[in-house]
Amino acid sequence: AGPNACVVDAGRYCPEGTATPAGSVCPVGSYCTGDQANKSPCLPIIDEEAFCPTVGSQAPPVACPAGQRANLSLNLMRSIDDCIDCSPGTFCPFNSKVATECAPGTISNTSTAKFCSPCEPGTYQNQPGTTSCMPCAAGSYCAEGASTPLPCPAGTRVNRALSVMRSEQDCV
Repeated sequence: AGPNACVVDAGRYCPEGTATPAGSVCPVGSYCTGDQANKSPCLPIIDEEAFCPTVGSQAPPVACPAGQRANLSLNLMRSIDDCIDCSPGTFCPFNSKVATECAPGTISNTSTAKFCSPCEPGTYQNQPGTTSCMPCAAGSYCAEGASTPLPCPAGTRVNRALSVMRSEQDCV
């Protein structure tokens, strides 16, 4: 390379028509790994749920952590502070674009759930996207994660000695 050649490090680029030896720093919202040709600009974020956290980013975009999701109202996310907490009744795995409703039989009662929790034995939930389970109906049993109370199988009956039936084995 000649004396005016632009040599760049990761997180930098050489603007077209310049020979600035150190190159220019990539702005927030873009990144440059240093693998691009000397005159290549910083790469824009293509994945709208990811962000480049700093000026001069050297690595590809970072995603929102589990329990949070992308803020789709922004044209460009610039930091982890742009990520939005999930709503109760939903969960957000790592790199979520949108929150996912908890399935029947599961709940989320926090705003940063990474997953939904199954209903405890003796309770159920028949609706998606909820924050609490309901007590099992009398004369039925509800196993862990139940989405509906179940009757005792044929040839068995309700165990009157139990106030709450938590599994099929509770039927006598």
